[in-house]
Amino acid sequence: MVRQTYGNAMRHTAVPVHRAVPPRTANGSSLMNRRMFLGTTSLALLPISLNACSSSDRQQSDLGGESRLLLRVDRDANLFIDGVQAGSVKAGVPQIFEVYPGTHIVRTVTADAAYVWEGRVTVRPGMQEFIDVVLLPSDPRVGVVGPEFVDPRDQIRYRTVTIKGVRWMAENLRYRTSRSWCYANREELGPKYGRLYHGVAALHAAPPGWRLPSKQEVEDLIALYGPTVYDDLMPGGKSNFNATLAGSCLMGKSGGLVASDTRGIDQWVGYFFNHPATAGVRGPQGWCFFINSTTKAVSIDRPAMADGFANLLSVRLVAV
Repeated sequence: MVRQTYGNAMRHTAVPVHRAVPPRTANGSSLMNRRMFLGTTSLALLPISLNACSSSDRQQSDLGGESRLLLRVDRDANLFIDGVQAGSVKAGVPQIFEVYPGTHIVRTVTADAAYVWEGRVTVRPGMQEFIDVVLLPSDPRVGVVGPEFVDPRDQIRYRTVTIKGVRWMAENLRYRTSRSWCYANREELGPKYGRLYHGVAALHAAPPGWRLPSKQEVEDLIALYGPTVYDDLMPGGKSNFNATLAGSCLMGKSGGLVASDTRGIDQWVGYFFNHPATAGVRGPQGWCFFINSTTKAVSIDRPAMADGFANLLSVRLVAV
């Protein structure tokens, strides 16, 4: 039988790599609390002693004294080790590849190149390393749909999406606070459109682990999609951001809702964000990014305010 050992015998210089989900053990449990996981440049893997392998595994691993890489992926892909194609891997099926001890560049990519994962993997002499990875879209503009988030305060569930490393809620916030209302004070609209918040209320509406986006994050989001940003942020767009055009309401001087002044539902939405120019007690009031279906545009602006009245707008949060 001809045996092929992959990778170069010498160590490799670190290179930037794609972000990956935390690897899991063979039974699927997370290793998050047991080691570091892939960020932007490194991946530390849990060594599995050869004594934990089957007898046939130990026999094969002892042949030639090579190390082994045990790989499982979430979709069918081709595997490259140090730039050399080592074979193909089937979704959900762990497969073993013999490698030289040292650090290797491991890359998995689907046949159509739409999804890819790449990382540095260090395999120690006589050890078996296990990686369980999720391939990410090769186009950074494609938002990666993640697990739902359950707000512990009211048990409302929110879809989430990661766009170029930033995890966003993919729905408008619905948490009830003082100085927040549903559009036209119609509670039945809340599940679809979320609530509309005064700026200071928006600043304090986030559950633990979430916050308002920064000015830089909003600018990066808009710049990422360029001239197609409107279509890409709307439902069905490649970002999976799923903007919901919730319109706005007006809060009067007395702090109550001006029910007669509601406008823009299904036409536009304004999302609050943290702007350095408005830091302090007033929070983000007055700075938003607007998505307008009439002009097909996305812009950063300050809504008009006068005589103590305040616009009530929507909230999209990002993970801390």
